[in-house]
Amino acid sequence: MEFIEKILYTAVGVFVAYFIIRQWSGKSEKKFDMMFFKYFAILLILAFGSELLVNWISLEPEVVTQTIEQLKVNPKIKKEIGSFIGYGYNKNEITKIKEFPTSINFTLFGSTAKIHLSVLVDSSANIFEVKEYKVDTLIKE
Repeated sequence: MEFIEKILYTAVGVFVAYFIIRQWSGKSEKKFDMMFFKYFAILLILAFGSELLVNWISLEPEVVTQTIEQLKVNPKIKKEIGSFIGYGYNKNEITKIKEFPTSINFTLFGSTAKIHLSVLVDSSANIFEVKEYKVDTLIKE
């Protein structure tokens, strides 16, 4: 949905810019139209290509996103850290996972504390489930 919104906003912005710039351009309409849309097409391809590249580079493994979603709604963890701000984990640890269940270490950051957890995660058909977790350290801020 976010990607479609960006396309729509870009299209509206381009047409508004087209009509504004066309009024002040001293070139003939046909020459201006060809030049404007040629450069617009090049810039649009570069913009969406870079957007896709950034999304692909920053993509988190599914085991991480599903585990974090389960941890941040856990009432005991919410009580300890307050409102959820962010998380951290060791990327090397994730790449070394060969089989499930496995233990993964996470750090959750909240408004009132930071908590280090050892989480036992199990998997069945790309659905990851937190079986149990152990609090390693809890640091109140």
